Amino acid sequence: MSLEFGNSSNWNLIYSASKVAEDTSTTIQQRFRAIDPFSVPFLLDTPIVAVFASSETNPGYWRFAGNIFQKVQTGITVGGTPDSYLKQERIWLDEITIRSFATQPQTYELEFRVPYWLREITVQVFAYTGPLA
Repeated sequence: MSLEFGNSSNWNLIYSASKVAEDTSTTIQQRFRAIDPFSVPFLLDTPIVAVFASSETNPGYWRFAGNIFQKVQTGITVGGTPDSYLKQERIWLDEITIRSFATQPQTYELEFRVPYWLREITVQVFAYTGPLA
């Protein structure tokens, strides 16, 4: 058996969200506060995910959509949190980006960090459910 990425029945949409930068404009100058980092609101256990990111505010030549982080609980509490970042991957605008978390623990959190220049972003996360070997 091998990975069957081309079979659409092997992918399940597990998360979809849209985020908008906060408008902090004054009457003189237009300003926006960057979109805060956000996470899928549940733990994942799949080693392979596909992420699609899009932005209505993209002028058409921006490519970078941000980074995704695999976040795990270590049990070591330093600085008040037992969470640690295990892996970081880039994602791209208007492309399906497949990422493998082959060194995964049993479960992990997926966190998104969006570049400051994007005023709006929509992300969709798909879990690969097909054969792994």
